[in-house]
Amino acid sequence: MPSNNYATERDAIIRQFENMRDFSWNEQLNGQFALAGANLSNFLPHIDASAHAALFAKLLTHKKLGVLEQGSIYALERLTAEGFQGPVVRQLSRGPSIICTFHTGSYRLLNILLGTQRIPFVLVAGEAILSSEGLLLDRIFRGFTGSGLPTINASDPRSVFRMLRELKQGRSLVFYIDGNSGSGEATRDNSNTCIIPLLGARVHARKGIAVLAAKAQVPVFPVVCYRPAWDDIRLKFFDPVEPALDGQETCAPALTRQLYQLAEPIITRCPEQWEGWLYLHKTAVINAGDQPAPWNGHLETCYQLDRNSFSLLTMGKKHFLMRKNTYSSFEIGQDLYNLLDRSSALPIVPDDQEKSVITRLLQEHVLIKFKNNCRT
Repeated sequence: MPSNNYATERDAIIRQFENMRDFSWNEQLNGQFALAGANLSNFLPHIDASAHAALFAKLLTHKKLGVLEQGSIYALERLTAEGFQGPVVRQLSRGPSIICTFHTGSYRLLNILLGTQRIPFVLVAGEAILSSEGLLLDRIFRGFTGSGLPTINASDPRSVFRMLRELKQGRSLVFYIDGNSGSGEATRDNSNTCIIPLLGARVHARKGIAVLAAKAQVPVFPVVCYRPAWDDIRLKFFDPVEPALDGQETCAPALTRQLYQLAEPIITRCPEQWEGWLYLHKTAVINAGDQPAPWNGHLETCYQLDRNSFSLLTMGKKHFLMRKNTYSSFEIGQDLYNLLDRSSALPIVPDDQEKSVITRLLQEHVLIKFKNNCRT
């Protein structure tokens, strides 16, 4: 892509999603929105569900901008590397380390920054990413630096030995700690994870970075990308975190938690810039929460879908109601879907035909009393 097209294409992407609030026209997108909304409700409950659609649209904007900007010299010119002063550059240039980053902001620019600064490193990524984007990443990196992008397939069982060898030979490793694939995929059933608090909930986080740092005795450099404005891209380098001299396994959760803590303020301030909302449910610690108070048995004037606790989604010709705190879905019929869909936009007034259905929904806490004056 010619670099002088950057501003035009960037603005087109911003306009594409600027006013998008309905994602039902695309089944895959609508499913992603439902899961992202559940993740937001569980991890950032202070953000009301009514704001999720606008936030998700911005997330799609930042995601697409990241792809555009990875090959743009104009984007690189708008990049400010905070904390990337002489001592940090010298330490990264002279000795191996683990560079730990997140899928926030225009995160793909990190590789280009390191390459143009002649910092020797190897990108660690999962097989799916390397298969789908490896050639493109290599071509872009070569265009900026004149050399190919060295990578390690983190899905390869032998990858740890390769990582240790690269560190021993003086090359740093770049990891995305919050990814949803790679060496020891971060799932709830994986022994390569540890449970840590994150934002308003807990996750099964991959601890391999902390274990590797302790084993190789190299520092971990946390880096978080974010964007204060469309023309202002930041890569924030934090002070290096030194691994413990002993106790690889016992110290790994603490170091892993420390890395996530550094990213939390930026994710909280700019939630629309974190791609983790698209897959956080895969590693979330399920918490059914406290049982709400039983319904009092009295029908009020009007009700609405509790969008902070439930969401609707459609797959093919089937409709589902999802309970957000457990990510569990229940297939529902067309009539019930229409009723709940209507109640998510406007309050519904119980009539004789719907009274029994609404009573059941109130007992299950799917519907809640409409808070404002009822105008249907």
